[in-house]
Amino acid sequence: MSFYNQFFDLITSNEFRESNNRESQVHQFFERNPELIVTDNRYVSPGTVISKLPVHNWVSDFAYINPTSGFHYLFLIEIEDPLKNIFNRNDEFSQEFNHALQQVHDWLRSLRFGDEYLSRLYQDAHDQFNNNPDFRCDSPAPLVGKGKLIYGFRAEFQDNPIRRERWQQKKEAESQHVDIFTYDGLFEKNRYLFQREDRNFGSPGCVRYRQRRFTIITDPVT
Repeated sequence: MSFYNQFFDLITSNEFRESNNRESQVHQFFERNPELIVTDNRYVSPGTVISKLPVHNWVSDFAYINPTSGFHYLFLIEIEDPLKNIFNRNDEFSQEFNHALQQVHDWLRSLRFGDEYLSRLYQDAHDQFNNNPDFRCDSPAPLVGKGKLIYGFRAEFQDNPIRRERWQQKKEAESQHVDIFTYDGLFEKNRYLFQREDRNFGSPGCVRYRQRRFTIITDPVT
């Protein structure tokens, strides 16, 4: 069964709909399959996605380091219960959606270029994983924070022109600092991965970061 079908079987089940911990179940799904949450050329350093990363006074759902030829980015990801509404009845963004987006901005505002916390995070990853053949790690470099919010489904606005325009405007307005995806958008961005039935070679692992040490949740595929 493909990862796409696994995800939909999960969120359409009666058990899920009646559950009080839906977001936690989705979180665990991505911990088991961390490559599905990455949308930026699928290269993360040091070959791992971080679950529940502390960011000063906050905790992000997921995070990963994406090195580029310029800056190295620390993506901070907020995932929400897929059954939450993006819009309310008067076609305005719901309070819960606005709260989730504000939370991502709060994380980013707590970080600064050259932040000692970011430098320490990257150095700790480099020190722990540099000699581990299951992980890749570039030389530590300054990290710049960028956010990602995954929320809701396109069906909520695709047939409503007012909602559709507001969604597009919101995505464009936020794009410099926060990438906003519906779950459909995440599936389309990572279509090849979601169509697979098994994790493929090079898929990152998933870890927790506490007290400057990383604990493996899901091994990378090597």
